Amino acid sequence: MTDLIELGSTTAPDDPELDAARRAKLADYLEHLYSENTKKAYRCDWNHWESWCQTQQISPIPATPQNVVAYLLDHGGELKPSTLSRRLITIGKAHKHVGLDSPVEHEHVRQTFSGLVRVEGEEVKRAAPLLADDVRAFIDAIPDDAGLIGLRDRAMLLIGWFGAFRQSELAGLRFDDVKIRGPRMTIKLGRSKTDQTGRGKLKWFNRNEEEAYCPIHAVEQWLEGSRVSSGALFRPIGRWGNLGRGAMRPQSVTDMLRRMADAALYEPEDFSGHSLRRGFCVQAALNGASLDEIMAQTHHRDVKTVMRYIEEANAQGRNAIHRVSL
Repeated sequence: MTDLIELGSTTAPDDPELDAARRAKLADYLEHLYSENTKKAYRCDWNHWESWCQTQQISPIPATPQNVVAYLLDHGGELKPSTLSRRLITIGKAHKHVGLDSPVEHEHVRQTFSGLVRVEGEEVKRAAPLLADDVRAFIDAIPDDAGLIGLRDRAMLLIGWFGAFRQSELAGLRFDDVKIRGPRMTIKLGRSKTDQTGRGKLKWFNRNEEEAYCPIHAVEQWLEGSRVSSGALFRPIGRWGNLGRGAMRPQSVTDMLRRMADAALYEPEDFSGHSLRRGFCVQAALNGASLDEIMAQTHHRDVKTVMRYIEEANAQGRNAIHRVSL
């Protein structure tokens, strides 16, 4: 039954108008319809739903709206509303995938979930934005004797911040993605969350007069010290200073930021890899950057997301608190 949720492995239709070669090519395209991470999430959600159905001795598909409501009632308060929301989407997709009506779209299910959210709720903990002063503090806290790790962390922090990278994008950068020409540097971003086709987009960097906070100078120092000339741009470094060959894990970006936050006497748990991207957006808005200017570097697809950062900046910069005192 779990193969129903292999939505990225859709079978090519048996179309007599297509010859064998075309059917094979179509099957390959359909196999790559979804990213591996998306398929993994679908499988996880479906397995949880299917396991619950087995305990209830009911069929996971087709399911009735009453079945889905019972599932919500059993897990409300145990699982986060955001997790349950994702599981509902998966249940609905599984039904539509085999030509069935989705029980999730029933009004009773919608009302139950809306009530669940109001009662259970969940505080959305967002990573603190890393603003310009914070970036300087993090850089200044790197010890002079940090060696290769210091060079790498400084380069990753400055590239990640000025480039408004997601942590997965930053960790996955490769040497060939970087082009330095005098006062300018470009980094080509390949396949990413907003570019599943892998066409690639460019991020632009300028030289900073203060070398300590210059992303281009930081990359140059890292390349010189590490002697990386191909493959992964940023790599893990062993206890004895040995440079790894493969790319870093995305979670390593969060680990790095929290380590730097601790050294700079910040609260480490306030930060994650998203602090770089969020911090760039808020700081750019505080400095007067327009929506178009911010999106030119971040490559956001959703204007609403960027508007939230601009509103956050406005709440800080254009606030009556700056006009009152005692």
